[in-house]
Amino acid sequence: MGTNAKHICNVMIVDDEPDLPERIYREAVNGDQHYDPNPDIVYRPEDVTQERLIRVDIILLDFDFKKRSSHKGDYALKLIEGYKKKNKHINPKIILFSEMENYSDWHKDQKLESLFRIGVVDFAMKYVAEDHPEIFKFQLDKALNLGKQERTINDKEEENQRLGQAISPNLIGNSLGIGRVLKMIQHVAPTNANVLIRGETGTGKELVARLIHAKSPRYHRAFVAQNMGALPDSLVDGELFGWEKGAFTGANFQHQGLFEKAHKGTVFLDEIGDTTGKTQVDLLRVFQEKEVRRLGGNDPIPVDFRLVCATNQNLEKAVKDGQFRQDLFYRLNVVMIDIPPLRKRKDDISLLSEHFLKRYNLEYNKQFTEISPEAISLLVKPDWPGNVRELENTIERSVIMAKGPILMKEDINFGVDDTEQEGLPGSELESGSSDPKPIVKKL
Repeated sequence: MGTNAKHICNVMIVDDEPDLPERIYREAVNGDQHYDPNPDIVYRPEDVTQERLIRVDIILLDFDFKKRSSHKGDYALKLIEGYKKKNKHINPKIILFSEMENYSDWHKDQKLESLFRIGVVDFAMKYVAEDHPEIFKFQLDKALNLGKQERTINDKEEENQRLGQAISPNLIGNSLGIGRVLKMIQHVAPTNANVLIRGETGTGKELVARLIHAKSPRYHRAFVAQNMGALPDSLVDGELFGWEKGAFTGANFQHQGLFEKAHKGTVFLDEIGDTTGKTQVDLLRVFQEKEVRRLGGNDPIPVDFRLVCATNQNLEKAVKDGQFRQDLFYRLNVVMIDIPPLRKRKDDISLLSEHFLKRYNLEYNKQFTEISPEAISLLVKPDWPGNVRELENTIERSVIMAKGPILMKEDINFGVDDTEQEGLPGSELESGSSDPKPIVKKL
């Protein structure tokens, strides 16, 4: 978490009768902007999943679940302990929160050392917390501060690493076009505004979305991406909104949809222009109401997410043609970022090529030291309809096939056979040589 980002404490209540603890919690944190006023409610210990824990700071854990589960609170603790070992970002502070009678029976068999190792920091009685919310608020604050202290040590290092990974080679460059994109990202990332990214295939739309997420206050939460054009119509509802066990034949387990998985984080919907009319209606409802209903379920599930969408289409034209809903377009298009195609930022080709050379040098254990000026001049000539992705593929292919130590003009491999390569920019036929290489057709 960056030092300028305000961290909101996210709380999970694990209780089969959550009304009382939720009321106690709301009364205790009333007006305190450090706490999320809407805690995540989990009715059964076995529903404490890794996806939910990744976004939780404090857990209020009951012990007795007679109404909904055969497990007790210690089962949830075992799950949490296991998830912590798998994911260093899962480290909630736990307040054991129950009634006096079952608290004493449960606690007598537990070793305090093992509880503290899992993350238990305090014990609270519901009736005491209900009568004295100020005491319970003190316990919450203590848990919150402990979590902050543990995060402080690694936050800066992790943020720098994360940002370094997010700034993809597709965003390398000194051109005016890419400079405008980076400036837009700097302005919009700290906000919660919806972003619509436009650009041709291969320009790096998802990478821009990841950079927006990485530089936002939600950077430590999930980034969940979905290519809408690659999602079959029969799977759209289930993948986006989830389903309940038994919702349809073969639904043998409960499944969280994309928006639930991205709770408190960022949703990235690529190729949003490829969605059907029905899906557009369903998405608009989720964007407006910030809640989803799983297939086979009746209860709405609140979701909190930052929305980033991308398209390679002209959505304004699609709206005029009746192919895309106007109200959805306005909902998406709060801030628009246009990524220029590579043919309009050719000044960046040299930097991009050098970066890809270093990457594939390491990947394929090659010893290239540089790209020759003549090779760069050749790379600048094409229009690159596949954009940065096509350039990257060309450099990778050339590194694989060439010997080095300098990547020369004749080493550049555009990925075509000999007969097609002859007519490409920089080839002897293209340059008008009087002694071209013979054309040999491959059998």
